Amino acid sequence: MADSQVDGVDKCPFLKGVLRFGGCPPAIVPRPTYSYNGAGSGVRLSSLVVGSIPGGARVEARCRQCGVRQVEVAGRRADSVTLRRFAGLTLPAGSHLEFWVTKSAVTGKAGQSSIYRFGAIGSYINLTVKSGALGSRVLRCLLPGSLKPRRSCP
Repeated sequence: MADSQVDGVDKCPFLKGVLRFGGCPPAIVPRPTYSYNGAGSGVRLSSLVVGSIPGGARVEARCRQCGVRQVEVAGRRADSVTLRRFAGLTLPAGSHLEFWVTKSAVTGKAGQSSIYRFGAIGSYINLTVKSGALGSRVLRCLLPGSLKPRRSCP
């Protein structure tokens, strides 16, 4: 009961959370938007934006096969980040465009009343590049403070 939620009715008994979310941390459900053109057997990105995120969220995007990685932290009042490093990048077929979106605990006086005072359940998204298109999407969750994707979070 370290989070002021009675553990018998706490939906997340092993995580600190807020009453409004049944004793769980809030969840981040980001929405990546992108535009691209087919390029050979892959795609060429013209823009990449991750939206529907809270201010202060950390967004990491990576294409391992391309050797490109970008980390951005949204401003306090921002609800999206633009990943400019990916604009103009060609992703080959079979490569993966991955996103980790997390939010750390808010500390200090301002954090005492914040719904993010214990952090947030983050999201991991993996898009597979197909010939001329971005194909299948894998969604996973991230426990607060973790970058390890999980199939389910409390």
